[in-house]
Amino acid sequence: MNLNGPCYVESQHFYSGIDYFMKTLAFAARNDIPFDQAIDGFCREGNNEKQIDDLNYKVGKSSYFLFLPIFLLVLFFMFKILISLMSHSVYMEDIIKWTMILLAVAIILPVLMFVMGKKKLKSFIVVKPPSFNSQLMLVSADLKNGVSLSESFVRRLHRYFPDYLLLAIQKADKEKKLKEILPQLAENICFVHGLKNEIKASFAYPVIQFVNLSLIATGLMVFIVPKFQRIMAELYEGNTVYYPEMTKIVFYVSDFLHTHYDTILSLFFVGLCVGLLISNLPLIKRILEECLIRVPVFGWYYKAAAQVELSGSMAAFISSGDDVIKAAEWSIVSSRYQFIRFRLGKFVKSAENGRNWLDAWEDMNLYDPLHNMIIRNAVMRDKLSEGFDTSLRWVRFEISSSAKGFLQIIEIAGILINVVLFGSIIIGLALGIFRITDYVTVYW
Repeated sequence: MNLNGPCYVESQHFYSGIDYFMKTLAFAARNDIPFDQAIDGFCREGNNEKQIDDLNYKVGKSSYFLFLPIFLLVLFFMFKILISLMSHSVYMEDIIKWTMILLAVAIILPVLMFVMGKKKLKSFIVVKPPSFNSQLMLVSADLKNGVSLSESFVRRLHRYFPDYLLLAIQKADKEKKLKEILPQLAENICFVHGLKNEIKASFAYPVIQFVNLSLIATGLMVFIVPKFQRIMAELYEGNTVYYPEMTKIVFYVSDFLHTHYDTILSLFFVGLCVGLLISNLPLIKRILEECLIRVPVFGWYYKAAAQVELSGSMAAFISSGDDVIKAAEWSIVSSRYQFIRFRLGKFVKSAENGRNWLDAWEDMNLYDPLHNMIIRNAVMRDKLSEGFDTSLRWVRFEISSSAKGFLQIIEIAGILINVVLFGSIIIGLALGIFRITDYVTVYW
């Protein structure tokens, strides 16, 4: 029998390597093929790598990467101090101020990284993370050595799969239900990955465009406009009365950025540290998420991503034999969204107190009426797992259909921002050039 993974995947959809791998495991489970043989066939088809041992693919750690932000800050402040010394004979106050800021960051940043915990710290200090194919080879080696599939998944593939899928595989492995559960999980992960990719694709263009516009506009204001401003100052001997109003505005913004760029960078680094700290405080993170899901456009996408995870986890745990209450409890453990955990906790308490779980589910306000109707219909047909799968597919359809319109709006908004931002800069500089031309024509 051919064990080359992708060859026995029958689907009209495009799958990534992770999706193909889950399809391969599902095929092996249905046909009683040893998992290690199926994984070896998948690796041979996907990437013709030689067999490797665990020692060659250990995650490397380096103190340089651990303190990389501090190293960059040191270079920045040293560069600033050298400029201050070259520009002015002595500038001790500035040197002392930035030295104290550097020491504060050097003390606070390691503390924040310690608070982040081992899991995130490991992901931060990885020098060369092993490839997915190499990790699959290690999974195959684990299976040959008698390690269970679920234990090897948690050890090797935790960075590639959501927590709920790892938990579902652990439960199915303990209950000897991998043959029944893996096909369901394979379909589940395909849709989850597809949805995540579509959400990321929807935001990739606007984020890149915003960053590019910010960098270009900042570069113009910090490096180009000041030189032009000095020319006009020399011609008019510092008298700004003759400057055009648009030119005055451009010069004012340029002066502000040029004068306070160090403060802006400092606030950026402080905000980065605060963001890292907030990401590890569940209460603050939940408050921020509750605010974010109420933002008109971005909130809808964020909530859709949470719905994807919740529908996927509920379908996975229900298909493994759990009732809806137990599946919700497992989803609380595996969810990375704090507002989902909070609302699921209220749902579980309400259902355990005797309330109809469908009514308690709708009170969470996570799904729109159509999704709630899909779940109610699935309950009537006694196929609740299929109901959550259908909800998952419907979310994907909604994201696919709305992403096109969203990207069109972003493109139009980007064009308008380009026109307003760069148009104002160009108009301000052009008016200044015309005024210089008039000055030269009259006096020279």
